[in-house]
Amino acid sequence: MYLSADQQPGDLVSIVAKTETPAQGLAVPLVQRWKAIEPEQPLHLVQPLSSAYEAVLAEDRANALLISIFGFWALALASLGLYGLLAYRLSTRVREIAIRMALGAERRRIMLQTSRQGLALLLLGLIAGNGVAIALTRLLSSLLFRVDPLDPGTVVVVNLILIGTSLLACGLPAWRAARLSPAQALRCQ
Repeated sequence: MYLSADQQPGDLVSIVAKTETPAQGLAVPLVQRWKAIEPEQPLHLVQPLSSAYEAVLAEDRANALLISIFGFWALALASLGLYGLLAYRLSTRVREIAIRMALGAERRRIMLQTSRQGLALLLLGLIAGNGVAIALTRLLSSLLFRVDPLDPGTVVVVNLILIGTSLLACGLPAWRAARLSPAQALRCQ
């Protein structure tokens, strides 16, 4: 499509050519042809459409990378907070755990009991987080490029990552509790 400068004011002209040959070899013939048609009109930049497309998407990709970094740090801070909460809660129950172990409680049972609180928080967090994500799909869809806000694969992967980090944050304090020797735990208190 050709628009004269009278129809489209501005000092930049774009030419889009579809070809079956590689775009790198067409730059010189296109510039020569342009000079033959419009010798007075300067030609600023000759590049393949893929390069122009990449330049347009560069800012969006940088924003996506920045959001991904912030998301990773948010996940790390949430996991650290959950770990800290459970570790503190466990430190207040060391005497109780030691007494249970001295009375014959199994390590597996101690691990399950100590991680139950974290697993309840995980379940509540997943329900609330997915509910908020579904409620905000309109806002999310304006921020996403070529991805459905409720893309099943993405939702499953994100939930699996959250479950994995939460299980790790719950499992470490529970594992420490199960490894306590009753005599040592009673002496520390």
